Amino acid sequence: KEKEAEILGIYKEEPVLYLDLSLLSSGFSGDKLIFSGGNIFVFDKNGKKIVKIGIDTKKTQIVAGPEQVDGATDIFAYQDDVYGVFPDGIYSLGTAKKKVIEKTWDGDILVYAYTGNTYILDKAANIIWRYQGTGDGFGSKQNWIAPKITPDFKNAKQIVIDGTIWIFSDPFNISRYSQGSPQAFKPQGVYPAMENVTAIHSNEENKYIYLLDKENGRVVVLEKNGNYKAQYQSDQFKEGVGIIVSEKTSKAIILTKEKLIQVDLKHP
Repeated sequence: KEKEAEILGIYKEEPVLYLDLSLLSSGFSGDKLIFSGGNIFVFDKNGKKIVKIGIDTKKTQIVAGPEQVDGATDIFAYQDDVYGVFPDGIYSLGTAKKKVIEKTWDGDILVYAYTGNTYILDKAANIIWRYQGTGDGFGSKQNWIAPKITPDFKNAKQIVIDGTIWIFSDPFNISRYSQGSPQAFKPQGVYPAMENVTAIHSNEENKYIYLLDKENGRVVVLEKNGNYKAQYQSDQFKEGVGIIVSEKTSKAIILTKEKLIQVDLKHP
């Protein structure tokens, strides 16, 4: 038992409070957690607010309120900039609300920004569209999926990009794409085996990919080839709805609606 972390990679240290979101705005309840450029963004869909938090300083500000966020179905961010997904397209939010991408899709989409470009996973069309950043907006869309590849994205829940594209689908499945083509990926050596995951996180600065297993109250750490590395266990994780990780600061931060909780990373 004393060697459990060293041998099995199991860490049972309780997370601590990182930030009480209800103190920032009365009734604030986060629905989505994202991380870009050292900034944490939390989206309260019902409250129609987006909060930005500096991960190092915990400096907080409401970057968009009801007058801009009303009607938004999702958000994404790149560095200091935050964007909203609306029924008629995508808008930049903050100092002003401005449409940057016209709607050309039918049905649900998932969006992620990487290296200044926007990637839209079109679930109905089974395509990932790439919109190149132009400095003051985005160019025309390009099909990022390689020729003769026919993916099935209808059950996709989350898209994450760290140089390759990760797609998390329900029932539990994680697929990985590089240069438009699928790459072999399967979690290996995780015990108990993962059957359901709430959210995943990866970025270009992190060595590992992190999976929030809300049902089992744990955060599972995998190498990017799928091999098991570690897991962090706590009943507090059973309230989690999202996760972001900064290996640079050795922090995993989990959103539990009204709070952000933090666990310090201990795995090598």
